[in-house]
Amino acid sequence: MNTKRHSRIPLHFASIFHVLGLILGCVSLSLLLPWSTAWLLNEPVAFRAFGLTLLSALALGAGLYFPFKARFSAYYLRHREACFIVTLAWVSIAGIGALPYLFSGVFATANASWLYQISNSYFESVSGLTTTGSTILTNIEALPRSLLLWRSESQWLGGMGIILLTIAILPLLGVGGMQLFKAEVPGVSVDKISPRISETAKTLWVLYLGLSLAEFALLLLGKMSVYDALCHTFTTLSTGGFSPKNLSIEHYNSRYIGAVITGFMFLGGVNFIVLYKLVQGRFKQSWRDLELRLYLMITGLVVAMVALNLWGQGVYQSLGQALRYSGFQVVSVMTTTGFSSANWEHWPVFSQALLVSLMFTGGMAGSTSGGTKLVRLIILLKYAYRELQTLIHPRAIISVKLQGQIISREVIRSVLAFFTIFSLLLIMGTLSLTALNQDLLTAFSACLTALSNVGPGLSTIGAADNFNHLPLLAKWILIALMLLGRLEIYTAFVLLMPAFWKK
Repeated sequence: MNTKRHSRIPLHFASIFHVLGLILGCVSLSLLLPWSTAWLLNEPVAFRAFGLTLLSALALGAGLYFPFKARFSAYYLRHREACFIVTLAWVSIAGIGALPYLFSGVFATANASWLYQISNSYFESVSGLTTTGSTILTNIEALPRSLLLWRSESQWLGGMGIILLTIAILPLLGVGGMQLFKAEVPGVSVDKISPRISETAKTLWVLYLGLSLAEFALLLLGKMSVYDALCHTFTTLSTGGFSPKNLSIEHYNSRYIGAVITGFMFLGGVNFIVLYKLVQGRFKQSWRDLELRLYLMITGLVVAMVALNLWGQGVYQSLGQALRYSGFQVVSVMTTTGFSSANWEHWPVFSQALLVSLMFTGGMAGSTSGGTKLVRLIILLKYAYRELQTLIHPRAIISVKLQGQIISREVIRSVLAFFTIFSLLLIMGTLSLTALNQDLLTAFSACLTALSNVGPGLSTIGAADNFNHLPLLAKWILIALMLLGRLEIYTAFVLLMPAFWKK
């Protein structure tokens, strides 16, 4: 095939809309669980809302799938089409996810405009699907339980990735599967378990499901109700952080439940390819992964530092109690889950600063966590060290290596560009929110928590607060940052480049 001639072909919208319709059709099936729950729990308003949403999703999916079926060709699913499909899919799915909130009137008050209701509904949906965990809701427990179940389920779907699920169960995408896989899981490199992308996606989803079932069973053993266990299972391994309780995990005040959730949050921050190797018993091979060792080291070090700070400042009377709360909160923030077992806004400033630093780093690449990912930080530090060595030995040829492999210039450029764009988005977002009369700490932490998909921030959006009071424009800025963070910037950002639309 002539790749130069192939690259001149314009976007093939028929193939894009056909695949998009396929994805929306799959997503509509996920609405059956909360819809049936609303019927079982006798929640007529929620039942009607989910029914209307299900019909809307099926109609939209069918309206895109069937008209373009005859003109669909996997040949045309190049990287450009894949980026467009993935970005458009996340925006569209978030719109479908917002409909239950809108149709059930969750945000309908006496003076609430339609724009206010739509903005809040879309914010809550995007926050769920991107596994961010920020919320508009002021009284979570007042909502219908079926709606809270959907809120949690959306995070479970978004955790492993809706596109990956589509690739796993619909192999008819053929050669386009690899392009969608790359666009859905952007990063330094794309690891595969099997030569076939559909098999890789299927294996990852089976592992994800198996770990979810294990957590569900363990939470039941901790005397958590079936409903609560299911909701928290959906939001733990996905590192989402939504809880059906106003006080989050603090509501249960249980060491056992806290330990189980801490463990599965930690697993959610591990690369799922590495998790697959661990399940197979390939421990030595997994331990050779530098990113995994750094993940363990940073987690342990920060847990100890925060615990000593809390104990030393008299926040907790015993070191054991300080370690309990420190361990939970450090893992929650580093994996960008966002659960809270205590209101850490009342912790010493040093502990808060450490937690904010973890929001920036996130977990491992290939995990369900957000942030910039540790492997990028490793490459950035190695490159900086290499530049210092070059100053001392200007004639020396020094390569940047990771686990014995030379890192290509393309990868280094990609990492540098990622940190540059991430920083610029954080600065621009912070300036925009301060222009909307938000204090600096609120503005900065809101943009950081959105871009890193963490959830809670500081000041007026802390662990015990919500995002309801923010202006509508600020909410839409954060929506954009959440989506960009979930797609790791490049997949969505490339659509803004003029060259993307040229033949």
